[in-house]
Amino acid sequence: MLDELQSGNQQMIRDINVSNVLNVLRVQDAVSRVELSHALGLGKSTITVIINALMSCGAVEEMGAQQSSIGRKPRSLRMNSNWKYVIAVRLDISQVHVGIINLKGQIIYDKKIAKPLRGYSWEDILRELVPLVRTICLDAKIDWEHDVLGVSLALPGVINTSTVSISRLSKWPEFPIASWLSETLGKAVAVENDANALCLGERMKYTPANLDDMLVMLVEDGIGAGIIANGMMVKGGSLGAGQIGHMKVSDDGMLCSCGQTGCLETFVSNSAVKTNFVARLSPEAAEEIAGKIGTPLDQIDAQIIARLAMQGVPEALGVMDEVGFYMGRAITTVVNILNPAGIVIGGPLFEEAEHLMLERVWKMIRAETAPVLWSNLQLRVLRDKTKTMLIGVASQILDRAFRVRHDGSPDTMEVSLVSMVGF
Repeated sequence: MLDELQSGNQQMIRDINVSNVLNVLRVQDAVSRVELSHALGLGKSTITVIINALMSCGAVEEMGAQQSSIGRKPRSLRMNSNWKYVIAVRLDISQVHVGIINLKGQIIYDKKIAKPLRGYSWEDILRELVPLVRTICLDAKIDWEHDVLGVSLALPGVINTSTVSISRLSKWPEFPIASWLSETLGKAVAVENDANALCLGERMKYTPANLDDMLVMLVEDGIGAGIIANGMMVKGGSLGAGQIGHMKVSDDGMLCSCGQTGCLETFVSNSAVKTNFVARLSPEAAEEIAGKIGTPLDQIDAQIIARLAMQGVPEALGVMDEVGFYMGRAITTVVNILNPAGIVIGGPLFEEAEHLMLERVWKMIRAETAPVLWSNLQLRVLRDKTKTMLIGVASQILDRAFRVRHDGSPDTMEVSLVSMVGF
């Protein structure tokens, strides 16, 4: 029994050492064996044994010699970022976007497929997804069995580590997505709310700026937010944190899907913007606008309305004023409660009319919060939101893979790079 305990402890120590080396290489572009030894407090012989094992399995590559003023120049090491991959998927109402993400969190291949999804059962949606992720690997010449660590999904809704409770995509709630996919694919699976995934991806992109307190808002058909406070993702007691679209910003307004009135979503979502804009048009203006854009008004969208605002169309500018007012009202509440260091907003209105929208939001923030709360605030518009979301949701698998052991949901497979080293 004592021998087994000692053997187990030795294996645990070896695993921890390998994990620590991998995590240094994950964030450093180049590092020598000596630097690893100093950084981790490990003997040079231990580092040599670990690096040899990592190089043997293809996880680490040796580069050219580093600059040195005296003695023999040490050779640099770097992680082979394309040793393993995560398949990241964003499911939305009308399309599926799939990306292959390497160990450094870089997208090496991605593909967007038009696919109406609303109204289908989760099982129907996932059955369509299974052959798709395998086909993507074939297209990118990635070995599904050997090279893929797992699959991560980003989708709208209230989500725990394995189950979707509420989502705009499907009327069938409480479906065990993670376990169903994991059993079907034979891979580790992670599921995350799309706004949370966006927040994680945005934070990864701007490290080492290291925004430990930030909010990322996604303004599309629905309104969601990902929140990081003190470096940790805020999930909420019932996993519903970030449902900012249902923040009450008015005493009246249209009926929201949640059954209430006055919700932010009823004023600033894509459909609300379209309804607001069309309602402002006289018959003559409607005919003129339709001719100008070459599109029937029933096919107009938030992106087109934002472009019209940039061209000075009064009705579109009126919509921008209203959206800016209500977005500003919601954001000032967040600023007063959380005091984030950064707020990032994504969606067609903000992407197409960045200056107009940020100007209106800033006006509300400055008017309704104390200067100490906004004087250092970074407020900007999100770019490449889908790719950022893919990187963010892939991090859910990558972070697990770089640990010594998986300590997440018990109903999906374990994934560990350490176990693949054979050390």
